[in-house]
Amino acid sequence: MAWLNCPADRDEVTRRDFLDWVERYLLPNSGLPCTALELYSARCGVVHTQSPEARATRGGTARKIFYSWGSCRPDTLQAYINIADPGAAVAVEIELVVKAFELAVDRFVEESERVPDLAERVERRLQKIFCDIGPEGLPELT
Repeated sequence: MAWLNCPADRDEVTRRDFLDWVERYLLPNSGLPCTALELYSARCGVVHTQSPEARATRGGTARKIFYSWGSCRPDTLQAYINIADPGAAVAVEIELVVKAFELAVDRFVEESERVPDLAERVERRLQKIFCDIGPEGLPELT
């Protein structure tokens, strides 16, 4: 989503683009108890190490994010985190992340429909993304 939003003169998305998108579209009224940097760090941890650790968590500028889901409540998980290593991590309910992301995408789409420059960038970049085409959508080879 940050790539769809980044300036038209750049094809490479940056950390700042991610942070800006999260701060503008995802975090407002989300109820998420974490920062944009912590979400970025969590993303980096998953992508690069398959763990909650990333440069920002190791450097102390972001807390690790530990996820709760289903019947595990985030406040219960946070209580355990606080006993084990106070302040090092934040418990985030994964369902809340999904809901916040869905609402953020809706906000972004609505804005892209109102702002011509953004609409143009999004439309141009949407032509480049992966999509799912089943066998019925492929032309016959001759």
